[in-house]
Amino acid sequence: RDVYRLHQQELDIIEDEDERHKRLVELNVIEQCLNLFKTGDVQRRRCYTAQRPGQYKCAYPRIHAMVFSPNDGILRHLPIDWKEYMNKWKDIYQIYDVSDPLRSYMAP
Repeated sequence: RDVYRLHQQELDIIEDEDERHKRLVELNVIEQCLNLFKTGDVQRRRCYTAQRPGQYKCAYPRIHAMVFSPNDGILRHLPIDWKEYMNKWKDIYQIYDVSDPLRSYMAP
């Protein structure tokens, strides 16, 4: 219900019920990934790994939005621009920012 409430305008435009359901599933996966990004453990680990570029190629853990379709049996990776989401919500949730990795790590 929360995902529908947050994205009601987008979902209500979709007339086909199956397509609306598919989009709701995708939006739910995206919201759950954002919930993972917001957790303290994930944020601390991403800050830790981002500060060690010689040991890690990128900040870890990496979170992937994926949806399985039982109709065709394919697991699809959702093309999400996480940087856009992080920039949009970083001040509210003190989300890790690669340009300032200590900001959220040191925040109370």
